[in-house]
Amino acid sequence: MRPVLYHFLITNDGVITFPDRINTYQLSKQSRTSFFGLWLEFELLGNIEGRSSLKKQNLFLFHDSLTRQDYSHLISIIRGL
Repeated sequence: MRPVLYHFLITNDGVITFPDRINTYQLSKQSRTSFFGLWLEFELLGNIEGRSSLKKQNLFLFHDSLTRQDYSHLISIIRGL
């Protein structure tokens, strides 16, 4: 199994953009932090008809796949939602 690599930008208010996608997402309050990593739940911003499968997305980030600074920053964003 090959690892999946993601590159994304997130603002302090939880807006997520992926450079390879047109859509913008909002981090959900259902996102969680744990010792093992971060469970991100996010929803598509804007109303696009016929694309309900893209409206909600999930992503798990293992603790050791991020720098200590990025991990701490993501935790503070999640807790601030």
